[in-house]
Amino acid sequence: MSSWNLIILIIVGAVGLMVLMKLFFSRKGSRDESTSNRLMQLRVFVQAVVVGGILLVLWLMGGGRPS
Repeated sequence: MSSWNLIILIIVGAVGLMVLMKLFFSRKGSRDESTSNRLMQLRVFVQAVVVGGILLVLWLMGGGRPS
């Protein structure tokens, strides 16, 4: 895997982790359903971007096929 692919995946994964942590602490501290719902939607979006990024990197690398 080239270094730029790894860097992009780490950045996107870190964003996903930050959203999860924000969601966890907001649900623990306050009961604002609007914020919680918005963060949950953001979490789903970020997870879709992470999975899409992983699939894109695998596709660019040849999909695991022997070269």
